[in-house]
Amino acid sequence: MQRRSVLRACGAVGVAGLAGCGSRGEVTDDEDDAGSASRTTAEGTPTTTAAPPTLVETTIGGRGDILWGGERRGERHLRVGETTVAVDGTIGAPNPCHTPTVDAVSYDDEADRLSLTVGVESGDTICTECIGDLPYTVTTTFEGGLPGRVVVDHAGVESPVADETDEE
Repeated sequence: MQRRSVLRACGAVGVAGLAGCGSRGEVTDDEDDAGSASRTTAEGTPTTTAAPPTLVETTIGGRGDILWGGERRGERHLRVGETTVAVDGTIGAPNPCHTPTVDAVSYDDEADRLSLTVGVESGDTICTECIGDLPYTVTTTFEGGLPGRVVVDHAGVESPVADETDEE
């Protein structure tokens, strides 16, 4: 029976064919002026990856009338443009004389996530004592692409509300 010698030969050929496949080689990182990263392995094989998006600007504005009764409090809707991500939402306030603000904004390139915290700020005028819902639009502008995930928190209300939206 020659099966064992044939199997040994096939095993040796298979192992020889995979030699070096488990090795990562030495990798060096270089970044050019355009912002794309270039990697070169020890074998001299160059690879290029695009640089992550860069957050350029964030703005917030009101969207019209104050809403009463809390029916739309906490709503958030995402709109994605070519270079922008806009969030239309409604946040609760102690009274209608407050204005929506961006309390925090950050982009995590490793997680490919934009995080926004929307709050409210008291106005300088005397106001009626009733709860108001304030519509807002937060617009973020990016260069080099858009984030894959957007997380919006509403702060300054009874409890923060988080909303995660995956955009592919």
